[in-house]
Amino acid sequence: MSDGGEAEGKRDENNDSNMRFGAGGYSRAIARVAMARICEGIGFEGVNESALDSLADIAFRYVCELGIVVHTL
Repeated sequence: MSDGGEAEGKRDENNDSNMRFGAGGYSRAIARVAMARICEGIGFEGVNESALDSLADIAFRYVCELGIVVHTL
């Protein structure tokens, strides 16, 4: 099945990203909860799951990159 191969490839890419940033599922879950609370705090009554995942991923990557930059100073 070609779809199964693509899904596995994407899963491997996500694992590489997690290993690069030293993150597990727990760290991503924390980022997701934090973004949900931020959205709630600024007045959103609901959020699409995929949008929340995207916002959490952006915030997570930003914090990781910030840590790398600060560490090199």
